[in-house]
Formats: sequence, structure tokens, C-alpha cells
Amino acid sequence: METRWFCILETQDIGLETAEKEFQLAALMRKLTSPATDGKPLDLSQVYFPGETATLASADLQEYVGRSIAKASGKVIETAVLEFEGVAADASDRRIGIKASFDIGNDGLLALLHELETGLPLVFVDKLAIRPMPAGDGKGADALRIDLEAVARWRSPSP
Repeated sequence: METRWFCILETQDIGLETAEKEFQLAALMRKLTSPATDGKPLDLSQVYFPGETATLASADLQEYVGRSIAKASGKVIETAVLEFEGVAADASDRRIGIKASFDIGNDGLLALLHELETGLPLVFVDKLAIRPMPAGDGKGADALRIDLEAVARWRSPSP
């Protein structure tokens, strides 16, 4: 009988948390879509990766993630551009993405994820696979092999 009450309370907690996140998202969307108080249009250019084409914007995303990994004391093994299904059919879909494999320590991974998720332009970590490195590889006890997929939006600088 106690298990049933626990499940009901846990479900209610999840429902309240979901409602709170939806409220926060709605408030952010209102803030982004409302006009500025000084009458000037809101400048969202820093949110996007600039580029005349998705290929150029993807290269900027690749460079940005690579720099962020190096800044967090990681070593990039390989990167590749993500291909999205149906992008050619829908010109309004301005997503770009990359896959990256790299070695990094625990502290570096935390710093990297914080920078990617809170910095500008906006970068969203879609997938993250973490594997410990073998102890005898000379890279340290907390060395990790990371496979990451990051997605962002791009916008052409010309109108």
C-alpha cells in the first residue's frame, strides 16, 4: 500500500516540475517575442551561428566546439558534420550540428558542458556517450572518451 502512495506522490512531483518548466519556457518566449522598451527591434543575432550557407555555419560550429574542448583541456579525436533528414525540403529549418569524439577528464567535461549550454551562440547537446578510458593508457585515472552530438541554429548575415 505504501508503494502505491509513493508512486502517486512521485507522479505529482513530476507533474509539478513539468508545469514549472512549461511556465518558465512560456515566460522566456514572451520575453523573446515582445518588443523592446526603447522601440528598437530586439537583436537576436548572437543566438545564431552566422553563415551564408549551412556548410559555412557548420564549420563555425565545428571550430567553436573544438575550441571549447581544447579550452577544457580535452583532446579532439575526430569531428563530423551531422546531416538532417528533410532539410533540403524545408528551407526554414536552419539547424546545423556536429558529432565530436574526444578525450577529457571529469572536471574538463563539466566545464565544457557548462560552456556549451550557457554560452553564445546557443549550442544544444543532443547526445552524450561517456566511456572510461583504460587505466594503463597513461592519461590519468579520470580520463574519459566522449562522443557528443551538438546542434545549433544558423542565420545568414545578409537579409
